[in-house]
Amino acid sequence: MLSASHNPGTFCIFHQMPGHNTNDCIRFRHAIQDLNGNKVIKAPPQSKPDPVFKRNPYINTAFFSREG
Repeated sequence: MLSASHNPGTFCIFHQMPGHNTNDCIRFRHAIQDLNGNKVIKAPPQSKPDPVFKRNPYINTAFFSREG
């Protein structure tokens, strides 16, 4: 029996079959969490804000002033 969310137009690489997108695959997510929890793989590093915005000399000038 197919689930109500089965979509034959999508494909799961983990299951190698249509029905849902790999990014939406619950079993795949659990498998990755198990590998991460068992320290088989590492979680990707957290993204850092672009340091250019911290150094921008124009942020606090009249050029960007809200007063116009």
